[in-house]
This record gives sequence, structure tokens and C-alpha cells, in this order.
Amino acid sequence: MKQTITITCAILALALLLAGCEKVATENSENSKRSMFDIPIIKYMDYQSYDGVISEFRKYVNLVDEVDFDTAREADVFLEPKHGYKSYEWGCMRDPIAMSDFEEHPENRYKYGYAIKDINGNGTEELILLYKDGSIMAIITNFDENVILIDAFWSRYRCYIDREGYIITQGGHQAIKWQLSEYDSELIFIDGYDASYEPPRHILSKDGKEYKTFNHENEYKEFRDFRDSFIPDEIENATDCSVYGLDFTPLFQE
Repeated sequence: MKQTITITCAILALALLLAGCEKVATENSENSKRSMFDIPIIKYMDYQSYDGVISEFRKYVNLVDEVDFDTAREADVFLEPKHGYKSYEWGCMRDPIAMSDFEEHPENRYKYGYAIKDINGNGTEELILLYKDGSIMAIITNFDENVILIDAFWSRYRCYIDREGYIITQGGHQAIKWQLSEYDSELIFIDGYDASYEPPRHILSKDGKEYKTFNHENEYKEFRDFRDSFIPDEIENATDCSVYGLDFTPLFQE
């Protein structure tokens, strides 16, 4: 009897070992090191049109400019979605605005603006709040006659829009490529990578639990090539939003 139990345990151990060697792996969420694989939640907003958002954005930049730095940090989030939700990314927007120092550098006022573009080609134009250099602050759309915040971004959680209409989010050692759904109601996972692991992972699912590991040969050349093609240099190091195919409209006229 003991011999039978021993043999059974050995077989189970071997099966578990082989399962762990699969190239495509899954990971228990409790042990996950995810930091940006939480799916962006699309948030309904209390605005009837993009004009209302742009107007409030203009007021917000003026508010942060006119008050002292500490007060600016406590200012209400101007784009507060319904149901009382406040996104911390908007709070991070206050600091760079407050540090722009419009009084000493009035030219900084004109770097804030927006662009209008149909990102996914479905006939509905999105509103993109951004800096003149192409740094994206937020992407907003209109779905079923509702103004919706797709996601907001800051220096540690960046966003790029490539010319194929994919939305690429990047934070730390991770990057994810999304596609706005046909009816602008959700973000669809396309591809991604996570270099916070050793070896780096090619992400295959929107929650980051399914992945492949990159080959370690030639100092992870396979990963480096993938990473460089994922966010091309001309997009990642853009100094003008025209790189995204966007036409910049400043919030304030000179």
C-alpha cells in the first residue's frame, strides 16, 4: 500500500514539474507582480459635450496657475466621473501645471491643449487632452450619447497613439497595446510585455496572467527587438504631437 502511494505521489510530482515547464504559463493572481495590468475602467462623466470638458480644462489650468502650490495640490479634480470616483492620475496633473510658472514663463501656458481624432475609425471622434510636445493627459470618447473618460495619464503612466490607431500604455518596465472597440465602449487587449521579471515576459492576456518568456540568448536580443518595435523611437521620443497624426489646438490663444 505504501509503495502504491509513493508511486502515485511521484507521478503527480512529475506531472506538476512538466506543467511548470510549459512555455505559455499562467499565474495565480495572488502571486502576481502586476502593476499596470488592471484593465482601464471606462468612466462616465457629467458632461454633455467635449466643449464642456475643454472649458473645464481651461478653467482648471487657470485655477492651478492662480493659487499657491499647496492649494493647487488640494484643488478638486475637474474631471470627476460619475458615482464619486476620483482618479489619482488627475491629481498628478496638478503638479506639472503648478510648476509651469506662467508668471515667469508665460509661454508655458500655450503648451496645454487638445486634439480631436477618430482613433479607431468608427466615425466617432475622440477628445485627446495633451501637451504640445505630444504627451497625452487623457483620452475621452462619446458612447451612447455619454461623454466617457477612457483613461488618464501622467509621467509614470504614459500613453502613445500610433498611426494604426492603437493606444499604447507604458508604466515602469511594462507596456500594453490596446484597441478601442468598434462602439467605443471598451478597451480590447492586443499585446504587451513586462520586463520587471527575469526573463522578460511577452504578455498574452489582458490581466497579465498568460505569457511567454523571451529567449535569453544574446543578452535578450529577442526582447530588445520586440520592445523597440512595440513603441518606435519616433513615437516614444516625440517632441510634437503631429508624430501621432494629431492636430494640436492650444487652450489659450497667444
